[in-house]
Amino acid sequence: MDWRGYEDWWDNIYQPAPLVEGQCAPEPLKATAVTRQFGEPVTALVELREAMARRAARAAEKIRAQGLMASRLIAFAHGSRYRPNPPSASRSVRLSPPTNDP
Repeated sequence: MDWRGYEDWWDNIYQPAPLVEGQCAPEPLKATAVTRQFGEPVTALVELREAMARRAARAAEKIRAQGLMASRLIAFAHGSRYRPNPPSASRSVRLSPPTNDP
């Protein structure tokens, strides 16, 4: 399964259930996650940057489709949990004003 398969799987799991008569509409989402696992270790920084940019673009698509805006972007990457002392890194940025631009 390529990365699109994982993306479709994730999107299908979190589809809202249809409303039943007398039920209130669900509250809008407060967070959107776009994740990806690599099939093999990534050793090139360029490859990691490209993958992170694709995930950010996909997150923007999902946010726009939901009619929402983002006020914070959090990106993280980590190594295999099956290796001793896997590397990890994360960055967070506040978006002011909130936006849904790619």
